[in-house]
Amino acid sequence: MFNIIRVSTEPAIILHLQTVCTFGIINKDNIGTKLSKTGEIVLKVIGADFNIAFFVFPPTVAVTLFLVLLQELHLLKGNLKKLQKLICDDKSNRFRSFWIDLSKTVSFVKTVNTSLSPLIFALTAFWTAGIFYNVSKLLYRQAFSDIFSFISSGYNAINYTVHFLVFVMMSAEIPNTVSEMKRVVLQGSVSQDYLFFEERKSASINLLVIKLEHFKEEVTVTGLGLFKLEKSVILVCLGAAVSYELLIVQLMERNEK
Repeated sequence: MFNIIRVSTEPAIILHLQTVCTFGIINKDNIGTKLSKTGEIVLKVIGADFNIAFFVFPPTVAVTLFLVLLQELHLLKGNLKKLQKLICDDKSNRFRSFWIDLSKTVSFVKTVNTSLSPLIFALTAFWTAGIFYNVSKLLYRQAFSDIFSFISSGYNAINYTVHFLVFVMMSAEIPNTVSEMKRVVLQGSVSQDYLFFEERKSASINLLVIKLEHFKEEVTVTGLGLFKLEKSVILVCLGAAVSYELLIVQLMERNEK
């Protein structure tokens, strides 16, 4: 919403959109240029598509994905609480029903994540590209013709970074919840008794641990299967951003000489 208000109120950003949409025909040197009716219609269509692609579609997809991740976390956290209660109450006879419910939840989460994987890939690519682009513009201050463009780039860099970090942290929490189930099983008093005193029940607990490890992989959020949204992704992107910006700085220093 803030992006829409900003685009509607800041003349510098509107001029920039006009320049992009007309492929440079309208710029700051000929802002008073009058277009034909056909040209105006084409400009409005291109401008609308541009606004949808960059100011409407990403926030809409982001909100949708955030809500989906919250629902998935709610389901898995509910299963975690059930498991903790079973362990504390020593109700091993109810493990079968718990296992059935957990399997259904994991299957649902896996199906949803697989369906949304293309959107996840597109959104993370948009955020990372936006971060790199706007940070590069901030380093190369000569790219700004006015203060509004500078503020816009600074806001976009912060906005994309915050959204990306929150999304990665939420995505990483989903497999971490399954890992927490495994920790509860291994540290619970019931499982410890099974491991040391009853071979049959010990084997069941070992099988449960193996299955939970498999479930962790199934619920992991990915982007088209090319990368996993884990906390380590933040360090990878940070390293890539630092390397990229250092290269930009070196190129700028060389050009100044």
